[in-house]
Amino acid sequence: MRKLHVMGLAAAIAIVAAVFFFLKISAPRPSDKPNLILISLDTLRADRLGTYKYSRATSPFLDSWASGAAVFEHAVTAAPWTLPSHVSIFTGLYPTSHGVNEAKKRSIGESTELFTEILQRNGYQNFAYVAGGYVGKRYGFARGFDSFIYNSGERSNKARGFPRTVTMALEKLEKRDPSKPFFLFLHTYAVHCPYTAPEPYRDMFNSPDAEPIDTSRCDRFNGKEGFTKGHAQFLSDRYDGSVRFVDDTLKTLFEGLEKQGVKDNTFIIITSDHGESFLEHGRIGHSESLYKELLMVPLIVSGPGIKPQRISEAVNLVDIFPTVLDLLGFPASTQPDGHTLAALLHGQQESFSRPPYQLSELHRGKMLRSLIDPVDEHFILDLETNTAQLFKLPVDPLETKDLATSMPDRISEWRSILDRLSKGLHERPTGKMDPATKEQIEQLKTLGYL
Repeated sequence: MRKLHVMGLAAAIAIVAAVFFFLKISAPRPSDKPNLILISLDTLRADRLGTYKYSRATSPFLDSWASGAAVFEHAVTAAPWTLPSHVSIFTGLYPTSHGVNEAKKRSIGESTELFTEILQRNGYQNFAYVAGGYVGKRYGFARGFDSFIYNSGERSNKARGFPRTVTMALEKLEKRDPSKPFFLFLHTYAVHCPYTAPEPYRDMFNSPDAEPIDTSRCDRFNGKEGFTKGHAQFLSDRYDGSVRFVDDTLKTLFEGLEKQGVKDNTFIIITSDHGESFLEHGRIGHSESLYKELLMVPLIVSGPGIKPQRISEAVNLVDIFPTVLDLLGFPASTQPDGHTLAALLHGQQESFSRPPYQLSELHRGKMLRSLIDPVDEHFILDLETNTAQLFKLPVDPLETKDLATSMPDRISEWRSILDRLSKGLHERPTGKMDPATKEQIEQLKTLGYL
């Protein structure tokens, strides 16, 4: 009996061991390829973050994270509004090249590739959680994504929508296939007008000269009689509160990534599509100009092999596409107008060669092109009137003194540079898009676009 008992016990142990071995070899092995997260904080200007030397405590978490990441001190957007700027991010093309400059008519052309499509073809699981508006399926942004989720919590720009976006994204990552790398895209309008962050953020920052005003009117304050500097300061205070709200929400996201154990093998890019004006040049919002407060955006990158540093070279959001391919080990694409920033991210500044001036374009309301060297000069050309502006940024960082008439030779030089760059841009075919739904129209009204 004892012998039979021992034999039975041995058989049981053998069965358990076999089952354990089977489960071990059949369970999906975690991917060793790096993941990628791209976060677009719509309408966030760089100079409202502590890491970009802002005096208010709008971004304690981001500042702490940025201290261990690569911070681009002079990142320039390709366009000062949401639709063409995001198309530039995902295609690596300037607005003239991708052609998506009319919100009512054009979407991304079928012959224009998004970097998400390249990642998907190479085995990446691609997930998007967006706030809608101009970042939606009808413009072609869903191409290359396995799931593209519109968070209806931001339908009326309710700031609580971004925490819900983060929650949904973390839940999705918990359920993903761990044997495959992932790309996650997060987008929010929580910083965008009408600056409706919940308490305590809404009234976190208060200036003594601020005059309360109904923020739901968004950027329709332009040209309105009775709108004062005090009103603009009130909007600016609310904006700063929204930035702090986003900062705390990002802390929750990063804690979730840490808990899931994916942060160390993940490249994380945080940026914005454009900035915001608070009467710096007589306007509110981000329309009909290419001044510095609309062009300078945050660009912060962390991940495997990324050297914590502050990078002084001027870069453009069209550089994100080629940089992503380079960091993830894919062959370079011939499509982008931009340049890979991988050498800079790895601390190899000596191997990075590129002119310091960056191109931005506006094809909405006005037709403008801009070349900015953030530590030297800013040249703006009105394509309709053929008139130019020139600012010397070291002595005039707020761009209050136009030197165009007093420096005709320098204007001629900038015109020549812009002409050469413009001739190198070739517009690609764009696609058609479905008519906007009632819900989409209402959201665009809330955001001040209609």
